[in-house]
Amino acid sequence: MFLFIDNDLLKIGKRFGNTVIQDISELSNTAKALNIKIVIISVPTHASSRIANLLVSSGVKAILNFAPSMITVPEGVKLRNADPCTELECLTYFLNNVANVRVDRDVLAEV
Repeated sequence: MFLFIDNDLLKIGKRFGNTVIQDISELSNTAKALNIKIVIISVPTHASSRIANLLVSSGVKAILNFAPSMITVPEGVKLRNADPCTELECLTYFLNNVANVRVDRDVLAEV
């Protein structure tokens, strides 16, 4: 199950796939009602701590944070901070090295 919650009035009520985007004011009630335990945060820096605290108080036990800021959570809540720029850098490095390995294998196959 996926939920999308936003504070942008132009997005609230619209569909994203099969899911209707809900108002941020419904976050706590929705998380509790659906017994949501894992969430992904992708919000501006200024909102990340407030959203994380709201989620934790709603019973969330694991957060994947894509916000461009480090947040803290209480003991008992699992947090992973992910920096999309660093992840893209790692993927680029991987692609460059895989390309080199493939070329080397092709050369070895010809010998």
